[in-house]
Amino acid sequence: MSDILSAMQMTGFGQQNAGVDLELRHLLDDFERYTPGQLFLLVSAYRGLHAEPPPDRMNELVRHLWATRIYHLRLLAADLVRFHGNSTPPEVQATLRETLDSWMSDNPWMNSIVVDAYPGVGGLESELTVEDAASEFEEILAHSDFDEKNSMALSSVLRTWDHPYSEIYSEAFYQHISEPKRQAILLSAIEVADGDAMFLDGVVSALIDLPTPAAAPRLRVFAKRPWPHNHGPQWAVRMYANAVALLAQLDEPLGELDTTDLPDEELAWRRGAKLLYAFNSTRTVSDAELARLWTSFVACGAAAAIDVVRNLHREGNALEHQAQTAFIERCPAGMLTLCRNVLAADYEGRSIFRSFSGEGHTDKHRGFALQVLGEIGRRSDLALLRRWLDHSSLGEAALSAARRVEARGRRET
Repeated sequence: MSDILSAMQMTGFGQQNAGVDLELRHLLDDFERYTPGQLFLLVSAYRGLHAEPPPDRMNELVRHLWATRIYHLRLLAADLVRFHGNSTPPEVQATLRETLDSWMSDNPWMNSIVVDAYPGVGGLESELTVEDAASEFEEILAHSDFDEKNSMALSSVLRTWDHPYSEIYSEAFYQHISEPKRQAILLSAIEVADGDAMFLDGVVSALIDLPTPAAAPRLRVFAKRPWPHNHGPQWAVRMYANAVALLAQLDEPLGELDTTDLPDEELAWRRGAKLLYAFNSTRTVSDAELARLWTSFVACGAAAAIDVVRNLHREGNALEHQAQTAFIERCPAGMLTLCRNVLAADYEGRSIFRSFSGEGHTDKHRGFALQVLGEIGRRSDLALLRRWLDHSSLGEAALSAARRVEARGRRET
């Protein structure tokens, strides 16, 4: 168990070496030996290994997890069926389906977790056909009321990935509806005035694969700052970045963003959009132009600028190919100066987002600055990093950054 924990700490969930991966599957077949905490560790590590064969006692394992009545273990049980059930033999899938059926209750919240697992055993049984789903999309286009049509369009697009019959709706939308009609539905969906960013970002992402200049006016609204109607900052940041990337892909202008009567924390997002646009542009952007955009961006202040970069960098992996957030790669000298300023003793962090954890914006920004210095810092930054070694919450990050800078220096000499 300690070896598995060490491997997870070194490489993260779902990225262990093959020896550990194989051991996980066999350990899970002996699940009765473990405490709930040990099971949480083992199953969490195994859950992301999509190429790994399922445990031989898959059905007994998920039943055991569900029987603990521990919420997070029940989530993992449903995830195991969802992501590994389709790798089991047909007879095991049949027993897993029976298990899912037995978990349905009068609790709508728990039922939603169970329903999400059915795609792992072939999906829910339904009389709905792909043709029926395609007809629903067609009916939306014929609707006359603007607001109602937009709301229906957004709901219909959501059904392609967040619905018990999402596979049917996805096939209908992408294979049975013509491209112009798909674009028309997506264009209606992004017009929802107070839509949640988590949902609207899915629409913007779909438009990246079906780009049309007709989306530009609405995208310009999204590109001004992260959308305030959202489940959390991450979705708002993703939608903002994807909107800017799509405008750049379409070679459509961002529009007027620079307004002097805005707070620095909001103005930084607008000026940051210009940098993002340059990173994603199909045209060549000169170093001089990037330098000009960077100077304007950091003029909003270190706190405003680092908050934009940190949030975009944090969401970079989720954005994948959809939006390049390459501040460190494209503006390394500027990033070094910015991070050094953030690590100044009198620095005070600010953000357009609320901080829900005990860690304030100042320490979040400083933690990110230490991470960046670890990636691209110079030997001359070691004195600054050493000043943070005794900090109660940032000392470990400072030590890690200093070691990386020292190691890089040794390789270069």
